[in-house]
Amino acid sequence: MFFLNNPDPKAAQELLEVLDLKKTLFQVVTRSGVTPETMGLTLWLLEILKKKVGKTAPSEQVIFTTEPTKSPFMEIAKQEKISVLQTTLNLTGRYGILGNQSLFLAGMCNLKVDELLKGGADMDKRCRHGDPYKNPAYMHSLVHYLLTRKRRKTMHVMFSFSNLVHAIGEWYNHQCSVSLGKMLNRKGKAVHVGPSPVAAVGAFDGHGQQQLFCEGPFDKVITFVTVKDHGATGTVPTAYPKLEAAAYLKETTFNQLLDYSYWGAEQHVTQAGRPNMTIHLDTVDEAHIGGLVYLLELSTAMSAELYGIDPFDQPGVEHGKAASFAQLGRAGFEDLAKRLKDYKAKPRKTC
Repeated sequence: MFFLNNPDPKAAQELLEVLDLKKTLFQVVTRSGVTPETMGLTLWLLEILKKKVGKTAPSEQVIFTTEPTKSPFMEIAKQEKISVLQTTLNLTGRYGILGNQSLFLAGMCNLKVDELLKGGADMDKRCRHGDPYKNPAYMHSLVHYLLTRKRRKTMHVMFSFSNLVHAIGEWYNHQCSVSLGKMLNRKGKAVHVGPSPVAAVGAFDGHGQQQLFCEGPFDKVITFVTVKDHGATGTVPTAYPKLEAAAYLKETTFNQLLDYSYWGAEQHVTQAGRPNMTIHLDTVDEAHIGGLVYLLELSTAMSAELYGIDPFDQPGVEHGKAASFAQLGRAGFEDLAKRLKDYKAKPRKTC
């Protein structure tokens, strides 16, 4: 599976060079259908498929996942006879990770879709308590909210000791930034709230970002994520017995290397006076990932209620879209186009 999520021309061209276009299925995900980058990449891709594979290639090798009533992609799908999966109508895209846009991909990769959903459903049951000691999402939300508001811990680090879980941390960066970074509260008052999320992976970032976490500014709360069973094994062989720097590792498992790195990191940040918590996963399978995703989604929504903001809008994102529309000459954005033109004409200092 490959992701083309940015109109970087070099990256786009290099991706198509390594794909067998005749044997590749393309899924376009756009809830609103009006994001200019997504539209531009899709038009580019459809033209290439028609030229290099055949005129009917879009209908046979492309699927759209979009909003079914307002999205302009529905008209393209109609003309090109492209199949459509509906996005979740009552949720913004970032909260739809357990919806069609992701579950279709999971199924195509032979993952257990029913287990992903079951994991989310099980976490939902665990979180139907007002007592945070019985509700992991509420506890996660309260810890981060209180430390942010009362102790100015504005950097929220998700430090995952698993490469697979680290991908969830990168998604959570987006989820947290767009949902909680708001200028106005529900009453229209300027509040300028929202944490700055950071995703780190152990043991790798134990040799990098941990330096900042432990000795830098006192502005971070760290959530470690550990895994008991990684689903694979690896053991350091007995070799070079006379070389102490290698010999002491004999018969050490990779799981041990990750576990010991985690304990070292937790002890270090705790000793340094940095608040932290840990989410323990028994394993990295569909049910546990579904539960973790649901926990983080619910925690985000709960945090928004504590802040008094709307977690489901995204005015800053919409401004970025409008700026692209204006500079590209789209009708209805003339005033913004003039403001941007005047802004770009201002002199700048260079070195």
